[in-house]
Parts: sequence; structure tokens; C-alpha cells
Amino acid sequence: MRITKSSLHIVVAFFVTACQSLSTPKEVTVISDLNEKSVVKEQTVKKKVFDKDEALKNAKEVASKWQEVFTKDKCSKEKYDSVRESCLETYKENTIPAENLVKDIEKMPELITVRYRRLFTDVNGDRSATNYEKVACIPGGTKEEIETWVGIVTKDSSSLRTNRSKQEQDMKSHPQLVADAVCSKYGGLTELDKKSASNS
Repeated sequence: MRITKSSLHIVVAFFVTACQSLSTPKEVTVISDLNEKSVVKEQTVKKKVFDKDEALKNAKEVASKWQEVFTKDKCSKEKYDSVRESCLETYKENTIPAENLVKDIEKMPELITVRYRRLFTDVNGDRSATNYEKVACIPGGTKEEIETWVGIVTKDSSSLRTNRSKQEQDMKSHPQLVADAVCSKYGGLTELDKKSASNS
């Protein structure tokens, strides 16, 4: 039997794919120090690129409204001291933060949010499926940058976790450890994710 180049390529591709499927787990498993266990099956995972454009649009609209009335130049022209001081105080407390938020979002890197469910086994061995949970996978940066990005993505969602919890590793809750592990596996931004975001 003569082996052709094309058939050899097929055989090699098959073994490469088989090795990859064996070496890459299709699920995330996290076991706590109390032997609680959470398994995140790949079929429950849905990735989404954080909508930076929408966040920027909303931030610019808010900043624009404050700028219509409260700017340093407009406040400084107020005739009465009390009105001028009140105007400048409002400018500092509202206009400046709104303008800074626009700048922060503009400098923000693209990132992924991941929705998933857990198959949870408690300390008694009882199993159940959790409701869907979400985590925003924040990339590396300076401490200040990470805190800013966390604030932006969690601004309108108190239930959204991030992989940048301030807690020490041994103090994190079991769900938080799962969220970290999910980001480690699924939090990278692929070309397919970028293409999907541009088409949505």
C-alpha cells in the first residue's frame, strides 16, 4: 500500500487534533479546601466582548449634559460669590468625574465577559446546578488601571464578578475561585471574538 502526501497530512492532522483534545480539558473544575466541587461545562459557557463603544457613548452623553451648565469657565463668570462657589463645587463633583470617565473608557483595552453555570457538589456530596453567573475578565495593568476598569464594567451590574478580587487567594470564596478559573480558560480575546463583536 502506497502512502501519498495527502493521506499522510490527514493522518498527522488527526493525531494533532486528538492530542489537543486529550491535553485540553473541556471543562473547568475547582475543588475547595472543604471538598466542595464546581464543574463548568464548556457547553454552558458564552463569551461576549465588553461593549466599549456603548459605554463610551453613554459616558459622553452624561459628560455633555454636565458641560452644558457646569464648566470652570462658566462658573468663574458667575457674579455672586456664593453662586460661583456652588457652581465650581458642582463642576468638581460631577463634570470632572464625567469627563475623566470618558478618558478612562477611551484608554480601556478590549475585554471579555463570560456567562456560565456550575455543577456544584456541596460538602455532603449533594449535587445541583447553579443559576447562570457572569464574570468580567480584566487584563493586566497597573493597580490604578485595573481598579478603574473594574469600576467601569461593574458600574451597572452589582452581580457581575471580575477576576481581580482584592481578597488574598486563601480568603476568596469558592464562587470567586471558579470565576478566576473561568477567566483563565476563556478570558482571552481571540480574533473570532473580535469579529463577532464587530458584526453584532
